[in-house]
Amino acid sequence: VRSGVGARCARVADHAELFGESVGRIVVCVEAEHAREVIDRCEAHGVPYTQLGAAMGDRIAFKDLLDVSLDDAT
Repeated sequence: VRSGVGARCARVADHAELFGESVGRIVVCVEAEHAREVIDRCEAHGVPYTQLGAAMGDRIAFKDLLDVSLDDAT
C-alpha cells in the first residue's frame, strides 16, 4: 500500500487462507525477470512455493474474495 502499487492475486482458495495466520508462510516480491531464479532456488532446496499474482495497478484484489482501492486500504 505504501508503495502506491496494487496487487492482483489469483491463487488464494478462500477467506480462511487469505486471512489465516498459519505459521511458515512468507510473501516474497521480486521483479518479473527474477521470478524464475527464485522458483529455481526454492525447488533446489525443497521449499514449497506458490506464485500468487503480480504487483500492478491501484487496487488490491484477490479473486472474488477482496477488491479494494489503495486509497481505501490506508
